[in-house]
Amino acid sequence: AGGAKSWTGCAWLLFMCINYPGTRWFIARNRLSDILESVLVTFKKVCEAYGYEDYKFNGQKYFIEFKNGSYINLVEISYKPSDPEFDSVGSTEYTGGWIEEVGQTHPKGADALFSRAGRYKNEEYGLKKMLFYTCNPKKNWAKYQFYDKSKNGTLEPSKFFMQCLVSENP
Repeated sequence: AGGAKSWTGCAWLLFMCINYPGTRWFIARNRLSDILESVLVTFKKVCEAYGYEDYKFNGQKYFIEFKNGSYINLVEISYKPSDPEFDSVGSTEYTGGWIEEVGQTHPKGADALFSRAGRYKNEEYGLKKMLFYTCNPKKNWAKYQFYDKSKNGTLEPSKFFMQCLVSENP
């Protein structure tokens, strides 16, 4: 905690939306309420810090819309026995996105969103499929998939693990 994960994710998505008009992104977390109570607060602080006001939050359909046509969809990816394959993620096409606290999510939820990314205006802008996962240290699937593989040199070339400690964030 305190390593600037949320700030970094919010700043990244803000600048992607500003620089690539009409693109579609997501912020996902295990519970929508956690996005609303934490990430959305940080997003507003990031926008304020950079003097950016040309966006609106839709609290009924849970998305952030930019004047240039870009948007960020807020997505809950909690595991539900009635939807074990995460079909609720739907067929929405995204340019890319961010899963906050990925270790709290089910790996199938992350996989479902991964399959939806890289499909919207990526070719038009020459953007690779981009996903940003953030987490705190914990023994779970994300640790095994990223940290452990990075540490032992087996992390896939298309992935990158970056550790940031609270002591590095003055």
